[in-house]
Amino acid sequence: MNINPMKLMGLKDKFNNSRRSHPKFVQFVDAVSKRVEKGTVVDVKVTLPDGKVIESNININDADIELLNALKGM
Repeated sequence: MNINPMKLMGLKDKFNNSRRSHPKFVQFVDAVSKRVEKGTVVDVKVTLPDGKVIESNININDADIELLNALKGM
């Protein structure tokens, strides 16, 4: 897989903008990421403007932990 450095820089800018807009969410993700381990269940619920709710969950496995660790190292 080829990574375009310019797109990566653009993604970093977007991420930093999002961090400024939602600082409590960033703090939440940081706190949770320190405790996630294999067997952790992550539930996600999204409520759309029209009131529709979409929900899902994942059970964290070893591959997910590897991905999280790789992302932390970026």
